Amino acid sequence: MRNEVKYDPINGKTIQVSDTNTDYTIGDWVAGIDDTVGYVIVSDTTTLNAVGSGTGGGLGDPAGANMPVFWQSTGRTDNALIDLLNKIPGSPGMFTDINTALMWLSTSPMSLTGYNNNPTGTALDGDYFLFAQYSPAMSSGSITFPNHEIGTYDLNPNHVGQYSFGMYDTQLYINKFAFGDVSNEAIFNQFVGKSGTLTLTQGSNSVTYAFTNQAFENSSYGGTNLYADNHFENSVSGSITVISPASGEFNTTQPITISYTLN
Repeated sequence: MRNEVKYDPINGKTIQVSDTNTDYTIGDWVAGIDDTVGYVIVSDTTTLNAVGSGTGGGLGDPAGANMPVFWQSTGRTDNALIDLLNKIPGSPGMFTDINTALMWLSTSPMSLTGYNNNPTGTALDGDYFLFAQYSPAMSSGSITFPNHEIGTYDLNPNHVGQYSFGMYDTQLYINKFAFGDVSNEAIFNQFVGKSGTLTLTQGSNSVTYAFTNQAFENSSYGGTNLYADNHFENSVSGSITVISPASGEFNTTQPITISYTLN
C-alpha cells in the first residue's frame, strides 16, 4: 500500500504517516511510495541538511525545506531492511539484527512504512479484543487505549505513546490473560525492564511498536495488567513509539493477535 506523508515534527519524529482517518484538507500531504515490494523509510530535507541540494539527477529545482525524502528496501525481509538501515544517512551502519536496528530507528526522526504488513516475532496464545473503555484492561482478553488528554477511550493504535494537544495522550493497557482465561502472565512479566517490539494485528490491519526498557510496568489495579502509561504512571515519555502504523482505527468486534520480540 501507499501512505501519504507530510512534514510534521511530533515526539521526535519529523514525518507524519497518514491513516484512514486522515483529513487531507489540513496540512501539506504528499504522495508516499508503494511498500508492496519493499519497506519504505521516510525522512525530510531539513533533518538531512539537504535543503538546496540538486534533484532529478541535478536537473531539477533545488530541494526545498521540510520536504519528504524516501528510501526503499530491495525486498520485504528483515535482512533487506537491515541492509537499508545500514545505508541511510545518520545510521551507525553496523546493524546485524532487526531488533537493534528497529530500536535505533524508533529513536530517530525517520519513519518506517510497510513493516506492519509482515509482523515478526513470537505470537502469544489466545485472542484479545479492544474495549471502548477509559480504564485499564480489566477483563481477560481485553486491550484498552485510555486517552488522558480528553478523558475517554481511543480506538486508534497509532496514537499510543503520542501526544497531541486537545486531541490525544493515549496509553496502552493489556490484560495478562487472553480471551478464555488463557494465561500470558509469565511472558508479559518479562516485558518489564526489557526493550523490544510489539505488534497488534486485527485482520489485515496491524501496528508495530518499538519499546525501551522504561516502557512497561505491571499492575493489579482493575485486573492483572501490563501497561505503558506515561501520564498517570511511571512509564517514561517516548519509551514506546510507533515504528509501523496501522492503516486506521481498530474495531471492538474482531479479535487481535499479539506478537513480540524481546531484547
